Amino acid sequence: RSCVRQDNESMHSGLKFIVKPTQLCIAFGDGTGGLSAANRRTYVSNIEDLSGKWVYVTGVIEDQTTLEVYVDGVLKPGVLAGTTNLPMGGSSNEKALTGLWNSNGVAYRYKGGIDEIRIWDRALTASQINSSRCQMVEGNNLEGMWKFDEASGATTVDNSPRRSLGTLNGARFVASGAGCADLPSASH
Repeated sequence: RSCVRQDNESMHSGLKFIVKPTQLCIAFGDGTGGLSAANRRTYVSNIEDLSGKWVYVTGVIEDQTTLEVYVDGVLKPGVLAGTTNLPMGGSSNEKALTGLWNSNGVAYRYKGGIDEIRIWDRALTASQINSSRCQMVEGNNLEGMWKFDEASGATTVDNSPRRSLGTLNGARFVASGAGCADLPSASH
């Protein structure tokens, strides 16, 4: 399981993007607390087995009722749950976590490779997802972009205008092997 998570609190505040071998989930909480579906929105898609493959996964939150997940630029069908009509909640004191997900007191740690994480300040369209995947991107619309190009150490550089350094815990550095065989002209 992999997760990009905005908060250190309950799953009902901020953002979660969970990647499992056969399932993608994107969720947000409205920040009002509680363990009720009334405080969140979740979109879950059952997908083909991703084990052992490099893929480009994307989660999009456009508004309270439009959540989407993509694999290699293809929208995946799923089920929307939760009933909040409030926007995503959170605070500026929260940390973004990658590769760790807590559920019912159990910590799940990601076992796999992550080549890059991008966080945008807006919802991308399918066309934008496809035109930016496997491409080097820059721009003021990036809230965060960690390429994980470091060969050692405990810090990863944010290549967005924010320049938020990330702390690596237990990372193993390897050549990614990530590529885009279906996009022969891609630069990566």
